[in-house]
Amino acid sequence: MPYAYVGSAANASNGNTVTYSPTAGNFLLIISSTSSGGGSPTFTVADNSGSTYTVDVAATADANNQWNGFAHCASVLSGVTTVTITYNGGTPGSVYIGVVEYSGISTSSPYQGISAINHQASPGTGANAVTSNAFSNTSQPAAIIGISIDIFGNGPAWTAGTGYTLRAQLNSAIAVEDLRATSNASQTATFTTTHGTTTFDTYVLAFTEAASGGTLLGQIWT
Repeated sequence: MPYAYVGSAANASNGNTVTYSPTAGNFLLIISSTSSGGGSPTFTVADNSGSTYTVDVAATADANNQWNGFAHCASVLSGVTTVTITYNGGTPGSVYIGVVEYSGISTSSPYQGISAINHQASPGTGANAVTSNAFSNTSQPAAIIGISIDIFGNGPAWTAGTGYTLRAQLNSAIAVEDLRATSNASQTATFTTTHGTTTFDTYVLAFTEAASGGTLLGQIWT
């Protein structure tokens, strides 16, 4: 069965906790974008039920000293109501956190990789003007997830790029879209935005879809 977007949530008031109740066994993608705070704001992720989170991309600075990082939980435990990020050196002054839930993602090492950051100042409002760099998925079917971050939190409205479906606009800063890849190819995430004079960090990530299962009911021999 193809993967499916389930829901999402974000932190409030620059806090480091997101209130959210996912379905047990589903996949969570964690997005973190912060000011520098106490130096390099590396992070860990935990929830109130003790699910296992893997940091895929440690916080990395862009040209404006905004630090972005990504993590995932391949199979979240039951009873989760809060997801918390702990930053070394304390919580930075500016914090945007997104939690995005999918079903149908592999529970065994689903992360394939991420594109290099594409940092764009004033890309304009033209179609697909906000864009990631390219990344080639290494297996399929796969969830190709595009993330665009307005690092100044100006609250633009986003439209999904060609071929993608827009899933969430979180806080005033994060947009999430995805497409299902059924072949290995070079993938680029694009967006159209109503605020063409702000600054965006845009990425594309790939995660392996869960294998489709089936039951052999019988065979006829002739």
